[in-house]
Amino acid sequence: MMSNIKYLDLYYAAYGSNMNLEEMKKRCPDAKHEGTGTIEGYELLFCGEAGRAYLNVRPNSAKKVNVCLFKISENDLKSLDEYEEYPKLYGRSKCDVFMDDGSIKQAFFYEMDTKYDVMRPTESYYKRCEQGYIDNDIDTLYLKQALEKSTK
Repeated sequence: MMSNIKYLDLYYAAYGSNMNLEEMKKRCPDAKHEGTGTIEGYELLFCGEAGRAYLNVRPNSAKKVNVCLFKISENDLKSLDEYEEYPKLYGRSKCDVFMDDGSIKQAFFYEMDTKYDVMRPTESYYKRCEQGYIDNDIDTLYLKQALEKSTK
């Protein structure tokens, strides 16, 4: 049986709450989980405003960010854009994802507008992100470091 779902050429690299597989399935029901990897030259930070801080990545040549890669449909992209408040809160950037299986895939990710400062997230948002790391069997070290930076 052929599917009518049209998938995009690029993959989506999730690094925050969209790594949480249960949430991602609700948000983007057509998404296909392609595995995990890293994007290089970025660091993970919580940014935003008081009471509204989310995971973000900022350029840092000495760092890397763990991601979960999804192949998505056009409907999924619309849903993600709405969830990420694109283009108001987050923009889209392209990257190479160095997959854990040794391959390299081109993808896009959401990058928060630079006007937002490092800020502490709510406990519930942090827990949703942490579950995504657990879902994908990724060490939570970088997530914990991002939280530590948000308290300073």
